[in-house]
This record gives sequence, C-alpha cells and structure tokens, in this order.
Amino acid sequence: MSNGGWEGTARRRAVLPLLGGLAAAVVVGVLSRGWATSTEQLPIAPASTEAPPAPAAAPPSDWTQLPPAPISGRQAHSLVWTGEEALVWGGVRAPRDPRRARAATDGAAYSPALQRWRQLPDAPDTGRFLHAAAWTGREMLVWGGATPQGRPQPAGLAYDPARDKWRVLPPAPLGPRILPASVWTGSRLVVWGGSFREALADGAEYDPEHDRWRRLPESPLAPRLGATAVWTGEEVLVWGGRDGREPLFTAGAAYDPQRRTWRTLPRAPTQLRTGHVATWTGTEMIVWGGQTRDAVHTSHGVAYSPSTNRWRRLRRGPLDVHSAAGVWTGGHLVVGGTSAERGTQDVAAYDPAADRWSLVDPPPSALQPPASLLWTGRDLLLWGGLRQPVGAIHPGALLP
Repeated sequence: MSNGGWEGTARRRAVLPLLGGLAAAVVVGVLSRGWATSTEQLPIAPASTEAPPAPAAAPPSDWTQLPPAPISGRQAHSLVWTGEEALVWGGVRAPRDPRRARAATDGAAYSPALQRWRQLPDAPDTGRFLHAAAWTGREMLVWGGATPQGRPQPAGLAYDPARDKWRVLPPAPLGPRILPASVWTGSRLVVWGGSFREALADGAEYDPEHDRWRRLPESPLAPRLGATAVWTGEEVLVWGGRDGREPLFTAGAAYDPQRRTWRTLPRAPTQLRTGHVATWTGTEMIVWGGQTRDAVHTSHGVAYSPSTNRWRRLRRGPLDVHSAAGVWTGGHLVVGGTSAERGTQDVAAYDPAADRWSLVDPPPSALQPPASLLWTGRDLLLWGGLRQPVGAIHPGALLP
C-alpha cells in the first residue's frame, strides 16, 4: 500500500487538522501508505483577524461526572445515542509509542437513567477508526475506516443492543475508505466520498430492512474526504472537505434518495474549510468551525436554507477550538472542542433564532480532550480522553 507521492510534510497535513495528538500521528502512518493524493489547487481566503465578540457569562457548573467506563481511552471512535444508551465503540487507543497504536474492537454503553456502564461484546473484526457510524432505531451501523497500520476495513457491522450481538453487513459496492461523509435518513445509511490511495467521489446507501446496498448516482462534486452530510427529511446535503492535499472546498451538493438525483448548492460565503461541524435545524444546515489552510482554526459559520437556496453568515462564535464536535438540541447548536490556546475542553451554544452565542460552563477538569459530544434528547453528554477517559453530563434544561 505504499505511495511515493506522500513524502512531503505539506501533503501529510491532509487529515491531521481533523484530529489531534496520537490520532494525528497515527494518521501520518495511514497516509504514508497511500490513502489520499490529488493535484488540484484552489484559492484560499485569508483567515480573519477580527476579535471574537464577548460571549455571555457562563453560570456556575451544572456538569455531573459519569462513573468510570469499562474501556480504555481512545479517539476517532464512534458515539451514538439509542434512545436509552450512549454507545461508544472502536477508535484508536493511546500507547506511549504511536507506532504501536491499535484500533479498538471493544466498546461500552452508558445508561443515564441507570447511571451505569456495561461493556459491549468485541466486534467480529480487527477494529477500526475514522469510520462511519449511525443509529437506525434498532442497530448501530458501522462501515469503512481503517486500522492504524493502514489496513482498510471493507466490511460493515451492525450491533443490536437488545440482543447484545454483532452481525456482519453484506459487501458494499464501494471500495474501502476512511473519513466518508455519512448520514442516516430514517431508512438508509448514506455514505459518500472519503479516501483510499486518493480522494473519492462515489457513494452508496444501505437498507437494513432488506439487508442490501445500492450505489448512488454520480455526484457533481469533486473527490474529497472529511466532508459532512446532514439529512433534511428530503435531501442529503454534502458540504466541505478537502481533496487529500492542500485544497479545501466550499462547494456542496444535495442528493434526493427518492428521485435518485443530485443538485449543486450555491457556493457558501465563507472560507474554505474542513474538520467543521454541520447540523440540521429543521429549516437550515448550519456549518461552523473547522480549519482553513495551514490548519488555521476558524470560529465563523454559515447557514444554508434549501427552501430559499441561499446562505447566510452567522455571528462569529466565542470558541477557538480544534477537534470540534456539534449537536442540535432542538433549539440550539451546541459545539465543543479542544481550546487551541489552553488545551482544555470548551463548550458553547448558538441560538439561530437570535443569532447569539453563549458559553456553557466548563466541563469537569478531569475530562481531558479530545472528547465526543452527544445529545440524549434531554441532556448533553461528553466522553473522551486518551489516557484516562472521563465522561460528564449536563442537564439540557440548564443550557444557556
């Protein structure tokens, strides 16, 4: 799996801004085995030097630390909500020597109602990270990803919490890849793009009811990895990402599963970026944060309305973070990430109706970034850490 085009440091930055610490070092090894190449160049807008607005004052802490999980620290794992439990699975563990890193096959489930963890059975493969994952209403689906040594994982998996069992999905009509855009539509898992040896522009959808895959029609987008996908109820909106080297994209497209057609989105009025957060509010797709060229963090955001086919700019956020994650609570976009200045885990909430940001009180100091973010329907849950994983929960009713 060698590729002579990956000797340069600049080229190896391809997916490093999406991660930090150990996972970044591991991804260097993955990329050096030929996961992404391209020669396209796009102009990059300069990073803003504007000072962020003063955020609203944070109230006293309302976080509650979770009991210890029965699994080791990791990052680039999946975290999904089943309606009753938060499922943590896979990712890359953190030995002192990154060259000895191993992808995890284990996982755990946390029940906020019972306030306790249970361990998941090991998955029937060698583990993976940088994969796609989604909750169907009955199973957690996992597809794609790779081992830290660069071995792809072409097989997909499904975990059923009720039976506490895994099953292997039928082969997908796609090659293996890391960092595909993915989203659950209510009946299908849609995956598109990603990277293996080079950035990719193909996709497929998996129907768990009939246990079968179907290729997507050709999209109007250039090949890319690290794009985001959201489901509007009618379309899958794919946006952003990069081609595996320096170029980043502000182009996006919408896929209609019923008509099996794509349409191109208007270009967003924002900097080119990757590693950003994207969420659907019910009327708009909000895009926030991420990194521009040379891994410069941005706290700017934009929102796209399918009904008007127009973008709008958001008020600049109060956070300067990397490894950002975001969730929609039904009224706010809550984002969290690792502070670029202090190395702490910072959290803020954005109200799109008022175009206003507020800081959320800091999580417990024991929670070391990077952490994953989850909305349970009533509470905000954080979990993560490389050496000693820690989780914390914040009542949704007490968010700003």
